[in-house]
Amino acid sequence: MKKVLIHISLIITFIVIYLLQSIFFSHFTIAGIMPNMFVIFMMFIGLYMGRTMGTIYGIMAGILIDFWVGKNIGLTSVALALIGIISGALEKTLSKDSRITVLLMGVICTIIYEIALYFLQFIVLGINVEILNFIKILLIETIYNILLIIILYPIISNVGYEVENEIKNSANVHYTVMDFGGKYSVTNYYSNLIAGKTGYTSKAGGCLVSAAYNNNLELVGVILN
Repeated sequence: MKKVLIHISLIITFIVIYLLQSIFFSHFTIAGIMPNMFVIFMMFIGLYMGRTMGTIYGIMAGILIDFWVGKNIGLTSVALALIGIISGALEKTLSKDSRITVLLMGVICTIIYEIALYFLQFIVLGINVEILNFIKILLIETIYNILLIIILYPIISNVGYEVENEIKNSANVHYTVMDFGGKYSVTNYYSNLIAGKTGYTSKAGGCLVSAAYNNNLELVGVILN
């Protein structure tokens, strides 16, 4: 049920972002350029929900954006899906607890999105290449997105970890611990368990290593003998 509510909340968030982009931020442009919250949104989904969700949401969001603004449907989908894929691929590598890391990720995603979209428009629509104008758009949009990430980072971090915890670790993981003589077994589960593995050495005896993740904290427990 919580997963359904998360996806409904993300859809509502997407609609709110679209309204902000089309109504609110249109009054705060620099040289006709505004921030791109869709890039930040896809980065959020990729980082905290994984590559698959980032790709799916990127494609769906791109189709809706292209449909609403009357562009060729598909170009924005590819660019946003690319952001979801890259963010999802780096979600286990990056330290999401670091504001600087997330800021750098936002910069990289903005640059990749604009380059990908510009390239697709050049290939598919045959637009004229205007390098200086493109660089101006890229710089202003990147600065805008940096400011937004600085402001929104506490929300991104807190909500993100809650979403990640529910999406990735909500399933009840069952495991069985048996003594190595096979005399008894104990079956239990913990909702935030990531993994568990039994083992044996002559010095340590029967062992169990388990890892769990909850509320921004990842713990590894080792039981010997």
